[in-house]
Parts: sequence; structure tokens; C-alpha cells
Amino acid sequence: DLEIAARVELEKLNDELASVKSEVERLRKENEWLKDEANRTKMESHEYLQYMSRKTQKRQSTIAMLNEKNEQELEQINAERTVIVEQYEKRKQELKDLLMTKEAEYAQVTRDLQDLAEYQHIRLEQEAEIGRLETEVERLKIE
Repeated sequence: DLEIAARVELEKLNDELASVKSEVERLRKENEWLKDEANRTKMESHEYLQYMSRKTQKRQSTIAMLNEKNEQELEQINAERTVIVEQYEKRKQELKDLLMTKEAEYAQVTRDLQDLAEYQHIRLEQEAEIGRLETEVERLKIE
């Protein structure tokens, strides 16, 4: 009886040992899989961080390049604006000078026309007098 109980106990312990060994093997495989998964995740994270770093660097480089380009364009626009304003001011002064010259010429022409109007009036009077005198001469010839 004791031997049978020992054998039953041994068989029970062997089954329990086999079950524990099986559980240990399952846990070891799961642990191995989890380690591999952790390493894979770590590598992917590292690769993603490198990718994002390169992408960020590229964007920052692009932004810096665009800022520099914009500054150059602004400088060029300001330089062109300065030249255009100077040309405008010069042309404005030229036109003012021309206007003053034309106004002076107009005033002179107006004065000349007024003088001529007086001479025209005198001429008309003289022509009328000549006409009257010619008529007088003709009348005297006839008489």
C-alpha cells in the first residue's frame, strides 16, 4: 500500500513536474518573443526618431533658405524702390521746371498778343484813315 501510494505520489509529482516544465518552456518562449518585440520596437523607434530628425533638419534648412531668399528679395525690392523714387522725384522736378518755363512762355505770348492787339487796333485805324484818304483823293481827282 505504501509503495502504491508512493508510486501514485511519484506519478503525481512527475505530472506536476512535466506541467511546470511545460509552463516554464512556454514562459521562456514568451519571454524570448517579448525581448525580440522590445528590440524590434526599440529599433523602429530609433529609426523613426532619425527619420523625424532628418525631416525636421530638412524643414529647418528650407525655412532658413527661404528666409535668406526673402531677405535678399526685400533688399532688392527696397533698392529698386529707392531708384524708382529717385527717378520719380527727378522727373517730377523736371516737369515742374518745364511747367514753370511753359507758364513763363505763355505769359510772354499773352503779353505779346496784348501788344499786338494794340498794334492791330492802331493798324485798323490807320487802314481806315488810308481808306478815307484814298476816297478823299479819288473825290478830289474827280472834281
